[in-house]
Amino acid sequence: MDIDLTYCQDFKAVCAKINITGVCPKCGRTVQFIPIEDCKDFYFNDGGCNDYYFGQRLCPDRNCFTHVFFKLQKNSGGSIYTEIIPPKFVLRNLDLNKLPKEIANCINEAVVCYDNSCYIASAIMIRKTIEEICKIQNATGRDLHSRLKDLESKITISKPLYDSMFELKYLGNDAAHVVSTNFEHIGEKEIELGLVLLVEILRALYEHKDLLEQFKLLKCN
Repeated sequence: MDIDLTYCQDFKAVCAKINITGVCPKCGRTVQFIPIEDCKDFYFNDGGCNDYYFGQRLCPDRNCFTHVFFKLQKNSGGSIYTEIIPPKFVLRNLDLNKLPKEIANCINEAVVCYDNSCYIASAIMIRKTIEEICKIQNATGRDLHSRLKDLESKITISKPLYDSMFELKYLGNDAAHVVSTNFEHIGEKEIELGLVLLVEILRALYEHKDLLEQFKLLKCN
């Protein structure tokens, strides 16, 4: 929404009582952001059925506490749209250097596509990342679904994360075809959550073992 700055006096400061949920641009987690003390939200009505709220929040994760701005749009029909600023999905909770090069390149390109609102392209790159995991783990099968079935015996990962790999495959399949069979829409929200899931999968596969080895080095010989 473009607002003429000469009409800034029409903004009204309100108490911070609005719940703002979204993906933190630093840690990549879906969180309910927390208000900042003494920072009020601002309210604006466009003269019609749309209400707008603007303000500042913090990520609630004590290891993150990223400062973000938000714009929330609410209309009389009940629908709500929230934009987190900055919108970029930053892979700061995933060390790309610990990933195989092919996988690091894929997820990095998926993030670049997301940051530029190319959600279909991002979904396809998320699917390709899953394909690369199967390839590196020597999973076999005539198609990706079969290779994912074979992958289960080759990796140690939680059942929910393993199952999410199939969901990410479906997301990529729908992005690559004219007719979708699993997702009604592939947009910002779908890709945000897809990237969050993908990051957790990669952390489980490639970072947890490294963390354990680092911890073992601290033990007495």
